[in-house]
Amino acid sequence: MKPATKSQVRELLEADREVHFYGLGDLADAFWNRSRWWVRNGVAIGEIGLSDDPADITVYGINTGNPDEAFSLWADVDTELPDRYFATGVSGFADVLAANGRTVESDLGPHTKMILANPNALQTQASPHSTRPLNQDDLAAIGDLHQADPVESAFFSPALLDVGPYVGVFEGERLVAMAGVHVCDDEFGVAAVGGVLTRNDYRGQGLATATTAAVSRALIERGIKTIGLNVMSSNSAARRIYTQLGYQDIHTYQEALVARPGT
Repeated sequence: MKPATKSQVRELLEADREVHFYGLGDLADAFWNRSRWWVRNGVAIGEIGLSDDPADITVYGINTGNPDEAFSLWADVDTELPDRYFATGVSGFADVLAANGRTVESDLGPHTKMILANPNALQTQASPHSTRPLNQDDLAAIGDLHQADPVESAFFSPALLDVGPYVGVFEGERLVAMAGVHVCDDEFGVAAVGGVLTRNDYRGQGLATATTAAVSRALIERGIKTIGLNVMSSNSAARRIYTQLGYQDIHTYQEALVARPGT
């Protein structure tokens, strides 16, 4: 099946941009030149190269249209996809791929997309914690914080510090909490807040609220129109924080790591 053009993919995703803030960010030239997308009957599947490493592939299959059409397109292009990849997709995609011969190595379950629907709520969040921007000079401190959370560290790259705002809270020289972005693109006017992490022994003090609020404000000041984030649906504590900051649920999807048997 012939891959789609960027204009074809953009038109489809722009029609529901509050759900597709990640997908639109993935259309930036830095990713597009390493990616392939397929579009059919109002749904899209994207194979996105996140870096120059051929193994650093994610598949984007979020769709708000007909789920059966999304499953059909995904099955048809699966032979074109890598032997092993991480995917975010329409709920139920892992079962469909498993029925077609894929192995689900890790089903991360339901996730929720949230969108910043009430930016005014950010202004009501007074915090006793002082945040400051993070940059490349803070990589050692960031690495030390990430040692306690290998899952979160897997989604961080030093290059992200140059993509969009990152902020942290320090106690002395020690970084105890941080937040930033996974996607931030000025052309498409979208950003995805991510990398929200607090040391275990500092949790419950409002640090995640302070850092997430600071990043969200920085994105607004930058002129980003659509600001969202992804969170595990079962993470009620995080969702409560984001709701207080003006974010609201917009879509539910699934995350999973899939592979071909024997790879």
